[in-house]
Amino acid sequence: METLVMNVQIFWPDFRRSGGSRNRIPEMTRTRGSCRVLTWGMIAFLGVLSVAVSANAQDKQPGNTTSKPPSQKADSSKKDQKEEKKPARPPAYLTPEEAGIDFLLQGEYRGWQRSLGSERSSRSVGLQVVALGDDQFIAAKFYDGLPGAGWIDRQRFEYSGTKLQDIVRLVGPDYTIEVNGTFGVIYTREGVRVGELRKIHRVSPTMGATPPPGAVVLFDGTDQGKLVKPKITPEGLLAEGTQTAEPYGDMRLHAEFMLPFKPKGRGQDRGNSGFYIQGRYEVQVLDSFGRVAEFNDCGALYRTKTPDINMCLPPLQWQTYDIDFTMPRFDANGNKISDMEITVWHNGVLIHNRAKIPNKTGAGIKEGPEPLPMKLQDHANPVRYRNIWLIPKTPDMVASSDWVKLPLSGPPTPLSASPDPGLLTFLPDGSVSIHAVRN
Repeated sequence: METLVMNVQIFWPDFRRSGGSRNRIPEMTRTRGSCRVLTWGMIAFLGVLSVAVSANAQDKQPGNTTSKPPSQKADSSKKDQKEEKKPARPPAYLTPEEAGIDFLLQGEYRGWQRSLGSERSSRSVGLQVVALGDDQFIAAKFYDGLPGAGWIDRQRFEYSGTKLQDIVRLVGPDYTIEVNGTFGVIYTREGVRVGELRKIHRVSPTMGATPPPGAVVLFDGTDQGKLVKPKITPEGLLAEGTQTAEPYGDMRLHAEFMLPFKPKGRGQDRGNSGFYIQGRYEVQVLDSFGRVAEFNDCGALYRTKTPDINMCLPPLQWQTYDIDFTMPRFDANGNKISDMEITVWHNGVLIHNRAKIPNKTGAGIKEGPEPLPMKLQDHANPVRYRNIWLIPKTPDMVASSDWVKLPLSGPPTPLSASPDPGLLTFLPDGSVSIHAVRN
């Protein structure tokens, strides 16, 4: 068909320039000899050929009465290839039983390390081990304790490693660490044993906080009519993807959440949800355990302010947010006269202290003087919530942590630790007594 179109485009312009009347056709015949006869003959031949080819193509497609244009076929083929190449979402687990051995190996460890060759050089040390799937792990080591529980110098030491049967061997710049889900041992490059660890499970001091008189209970395991179409699991937990039925202004909020174990998830696809206060300001919920805190990690005021410290605990452990929120103020003409102010405790540790935020965060709704509902973001990750309540703030309330009625100044304390006689003694305040052992 392309040849036929080209013939028409070549000959018809000359015909038009010759005046466009029939008595000029002999002139064209004279100047081009037999081209006129050949051209019309080719047109007739190609027309018959086109019909034959089209019929033959249809005969080769049983059951098809029509044929797609080439461009449409190409688009369809590209679409099919794109669908085939789209990777499946990484699996997410909500119970230790289904999570597997990698879950048992990851987590927090605490113990001691002798760095200078003598018993007096022993220091408290913390380790956060993160599972990445396919037997791969990374870890961060902290001297003097874990984040929020002794670690103060802001130095962290990165390790990476692989699961070998029932242990994970982690290699760092100066030491090698082996953990088995219960204990850990620290070695020098030469294989000298210089430290020991024990796995621990921390719990926020505000866990299970009881709503005081006058509090609005949003969720207590049952539908209180305070949320829009809440999805409640058979275990009495709240799934992501709902919002409050009423708008709320200045308030103090307590909430508890659990992140899924999603080792092959990366970045924002690892337990993503969030508390969207008024649909404007998001306090991010994400599995950021063991990472250097960034502006879009757990506890962040999304894309606006990084938490002062990464207090994210391992997945499948319950965590808490305690939030003191004050709306921005506007004058009678709608001009903003003061910014939103927010204080956040993550697992009992202060991560934002009266932070003033000049605008909405991320994809939030535009700021305004009117209160709006709060959302629990659905980001296609199975995050679970419980024990959510708030206290509407009045102007006479003093900004403090007393409203939670628990020792918010203290760090999360170990809930349990693996027994290891003679090495460590965990005290009720969360500190650890270290007993160095000779090689």
